[in-house]
Amino acid sequence: MKEPHECATNFPMLTPHEIATLMLVAHSPGQVGTEWPELLPLVSCNLINVDQCRKCRGKPLVTPLGNNLVIRLCRSPRPATKEASSD
Repeated sequence: MKEPHECATNFPMLTPHEIATLMLVAHSPGQVGTEWPELLPLVSCNLINVDQCRKCRGKPLVTPLGNNLVIRLCRSPRPATKEASSD
C-alpha cells in the first residue's frame, strides 16, 4: 500500500476517486459499501472509520478530520468558465 503524502495543510494527498468517495461517505454513507477499495486509504489516513455494528453490517463514517477536509473542499472556489467570463 502506498504511503500518504502530506500537503501543506496536513491533509494527505488523495486521488480524485478517494476524494469523491470521501464526499459520498460524508453526504450519503449508506451508498458506500465497506468493500470499496477507495476506503482503505481513507481509513489509513484517519478520514473515515467503519462502524462495525451488527445492524448496519459495517458502515463508513467520516471522522472529525475527514469532516474538516470535506468542509474545506466544499468552500474551495471554482474556476471561472468561459461562459461566465465572457459576460
